[in-house]
Parts: sequence; C-alpha cells; structure tokens
Amino acid sequence: MKNLKLNRTDFALIIILLIISLIIKFSAIKTIMLAGDSASVATLVKNLSENFSYSINGQPHLHWPPLFPLIAAVINILLDNPVTSLKITSTVISSLTLVVVYLFARRLNLSISLSVIATLLVLFNPFFLYYAGGILPLAESLSVFLFTLGFFFYFSEGGLLLSAVLFGLCTLTKLNYLGYFIPFLFLHAYYFIKTRKILHLNFLILILLPSLLWLMRNKLLTPSRWGEDYFKFFSIKHFMQIPYLAEGYAVALIFLLLPLIPLIALCFLNNKQTTLKLRNNCKKWCLVVLSALCFFVLILILNPYYNSNLLHFSVSRTRFFVSIVPIFTLLAISFFSNIKSKLLKIIKIYLITVVIAYIIFSMLLTNGFVISMLDFTQNSTLNSLSNTFIKRSFQRSMAIEWANNNLPNSSKLLVYFNEDKYGMQGIEVFYDYYFNPAFEVVSLKETNDKVLFPDIISFKEIDGLTYFGKEVYIISDVEIEDIKKEISLLTLKNNATLNLEKFEQKEIYSTLVSPNVKIIKLWIKS
Repeated sequence: MKNLKLNRTDFALIIILLIISLIIKFSAIKTIMLAGDSASVATLVKNLSENFSYSINGQPHLHWPPLFPLIAAVINILLDNPVTSLKITSTVISSLTLVVVYLFARRLNLSISLSVIATLLVLFNPFFLYYAGGILPLAESLSVFLFTLGFFFYFSEGGLLLSAVLFGLCTLTKLNYLGYFIPFLFLHAYYFIKTRKILHLNFLILILLPSLLWLMRNKLLTPSRWGEDYFKFFSIKHFMQIPYLAEGYAVALIFLLLPLIPLIALCFLNNKQTTLKLRNNCKKWCLVVLSALCFFVLILILNPYYNSNLLHFSVSRTRFFVSIVPIFTLLAISFFSNIKSKLLKIIKIYLITVVIAYIIFSMLLTNGFVISMLDFTQNSTLNSLSNTFIKRSFQRSMAIEWANNNLPNSSKLLVYFNEDKYGMQGIEVFYDYYFNPAFEVVSLKETNDKVLFPDIISFKEIDGLTYFGKEVYIISDVEIEDIKKEISLLTLKNNATLNLEKFEQKEIYSTLVSPNVKIIKLWIKS
C-alpha cells in the first residue's frame, strides 16, 4: 500500500463531499425527534454537562459506555441544549467518517473517480445513513467513525498501535464491538508468544484496556449487577426455539451488502491485477471478513430477540452491522483500480446505478416529507413503507413548529402521541427543548408510576387537569374521543369530578404533510 499523497483535486472533493453530507443530514435531522436510545443518551448528556454525573434517574448508568455522551456533553456545555448537542455531534462525526472513507480509498490506490463513488456508496447506503449516518443521533455514528479510522491505520505502515487505540475507544462507545476484534486479539497474541515483540502486547493492551476500565467502574458502583447487561448467554434450547433468528440476521447482512456481493465475487476471477492486490493484503482482508463473522455469531448468541415479521426484524437488525459498510465497500471496490478494460467501465456504470438507487431508497427511509407524501399514493407497498418512525416524527415536528409560531406565549399544551412499546417513548423528557419555553407543556400518560425501559427512563402520571385552567390546546395524532377516555382516567385535584360532555373543541391545525397530527383547542366549561 503506497503512502497517501493528495492533490488539490482530492482536497476540493473532500470539502465538496463533506458539505453534501452536512447539508443532507442537517436538513433531515431538523425534523427528527429523540426517542428510545437517543432520548436516553440525551439524558446522559444533560446530566453529564449539568451535574457531572453519568446517571439516569439518579442511578449510575451501566449499559452504554460513556465516550459518545461525553463528547456531546462538551458541546452541550456551550449550547445548553442536549437535543441539539446530540444531533450536532452525530451529524458532524458521521460526516467525518466519509472523509476517512475517501482517504482510505486513495490509500488503497483507487482512482479519484472510484474513491468518490465508494464514498457516495457509504453516504447513501440507506441503513448506514439511518443508523450511523447522523439521521438518528445514535452512538453508532461515533463507533463507526472510530472503527473505520482504526482500519485505515491498521492498513497503514507503522499504524498498528494507533489502530489499537482507536479500536479500544470504539469499545468505549459500543462494548459489543469487542466481538469484531476477537480475531485480531488472537492473532497478535500468537505473534507476541512467537516473537516476544512488545509491539503486539501493546496492541492487545490498548484494545482491551478501555473496556476493562469501564467494566471495573460498573463493578465498583454496583457489585451485584456488574456485567449483567453484556454477558447474558442463553441456553442452546432457548436459542433453538427462536424462529428464523439466524435467517433474520443473515437477511440484515444481505440488505446492507447486496450491491457489493457481485463485485466481491468478481475478485476471484482469474485476473492478475486483482489477484496481486488480494495477495498483497490477503491476511488483513481475511481478518476483516473473519471479524465480521465473529461479530455475527456473537450477536446471534447475545441478542436472541425476534420480531414475528421477518422483514421488519431484518431491517431493524441492520443497525448491528452498519459498522462494516465502509470497510466492505472499500473491500469490494479496491481490487478494480488501474484496470484498463471494458470491465472497469461496466463496474463504474453499475456502481453509479447503485448510488442512484441508494439515493431513492434513502429518501423513502429517512426523509419525512417524502414518506408523508406516500400516504396519498394508491400503492399499498409504498403506503406500508411510509408507516415509519421518521414519518411520525416529521409530522409531529411540523405540528410543534406551527404551535411555536402561532399559539400565544401563555398557552397550556397537553401532548398525547399514540405509541406502542417500541415507538417514540422518551420524547416527553425533552419537551422544554421542542416547544416554546413560554408554553406550559405536559404529556398525557396513563402510566400510574409505571417504569418504562427499566433502569433507563420512568414517567409519572400528571396530577389533574386543573393544571391547565379552563382552556387547553391538545396536540395529538389520536382521535378526540380516545383523548377524552385518557383524560377520564386521570385523578383531579381535591377529588373534583370531570364531566366530559362539557368539552367543546375546535380543530385549528391539520396540514397536507401532517394529516395524522392535529392541534385542537379545548374549552372546559365550568
């Protein structure tokens, strides 16, 4: 592998690709609300920056390692907005991943055109964009950046220890990445035993030390619970009873890498140039493939969750494997540089076609406006595609924006979004950052002190409608009769009674792009 030498064209293209990435992601995340994992991470960011405590609900947090929240917390000290800080962190870091991909491609001797195509394939891979591309502010945006940069230095002469540092930091972002590094640990342990070179011992220490320190911290804080989130191995009997588990994860991998499979197959054709490239880095590329296989097996053992819908399950499981998208994209393309034949032209046309297809599918998966427009099509397949978190989040964000711009500052707002167990739970924690701070906002929940997402977030039922006075705006995607039923379950202050027949209502907001979300003004007659 040659030393990396860049010219003005390279620098110009890097800047252009970076700008394209930032524009796409910032325009998309504007309408994405925090929910689930991202809401929990935002809570950690808030507590770190305000109280210097890595905790949720006053309890030390054990599940997610702290590197991603720590970086976002530094930004939050400046912005005092954990929602925005988290989104900026994930968007900027995921865009830097594309810079690494381009530089990696150039170091692998790819031409400028192939390097640009490889970068675009990573940028617009729909599942990569969704889970690790900054659309959802998840820790994957940082872990994939460190993972890719680590391989960049691992494939570089003299970069072994720096790659180990990056791999170690990767485990401090997502601990399950240790599964990827099992082959590397065994290989360099063998090298150390055989050669006694301290270099290989240092490589092992630098990878393992961050995760060991994290687990030791958990052990000291909660001796009775340490490690229980990571080391729950299930019995073979339990594993075999889960239908289509392996198939679901396999389909997830196929979804991620399907357009690249024909290129990888072409690498084994009898071509001297591609054979030479394979031979020069054979051991390293084999480690890449073996590490992915080890991680695949580890995920099968540690995450025996299954959704009865195979398609839905497979799409959701792509999140586990998005880290391999950059490196496998480079693997698939790297063998075809400097080929002076019709084959290279065909490959470029094929790759450009894949990029276009990726762009279209990415819009269907990640763009709230496009997804909302699918509601008005007659195609049942497209309609089913539109029933996503991104669509609901987009429509709700549009309604919230309208409320912020049009309702009086003294407004009292009751928010009720209808969600299942894996919906948008967690948005309530950050109402202050979505709505006009002059509003009085409360979420209508029927939880009765029930804990949602144990050890992460809990919610309590509000104490009566007297909080709202005699006039309230309701923002909801639920029918008004269902809202009334929920209200009737609440306990009013001073043992007061509520006559639902005295409600009057007037719908004041419902738009073409947000047909399911309405803002209703209610009067409570005395």
